[in-house]
Amino acid sequence: MTMSDAINGYEPEPYDVPRGTCPECGSRAVKHLVAGVPGSPEWTMGSPPKWVEGVGCCLPLHNRECRRCGLEWRDHPDDEL
Repeated sequence: MTMSDAINGYEPEPYDVPRGTCPECGSRAVKHLVAGVPGSPEWTMGSPPKWVEGVGCCLPLHNRECRRCGLEWRDHPDDEL
């Protein structure tokens, strides 16, 4: 989304991916890593949940982290990076 999109009434889609649980310890303290920059219009207007973290344009090799046990994994291992 660009600023012109915001001016023209574009509404960002809400983040509706379920938080999920850690496959290692079963905790629901899962953090999602997504492409995007906090503070940009996409983030300030879309207001994702606090457990979603924007990591810029380059995702690490994992897109989920457990805050309890520290496990890092890809939610969909077959997806391209």
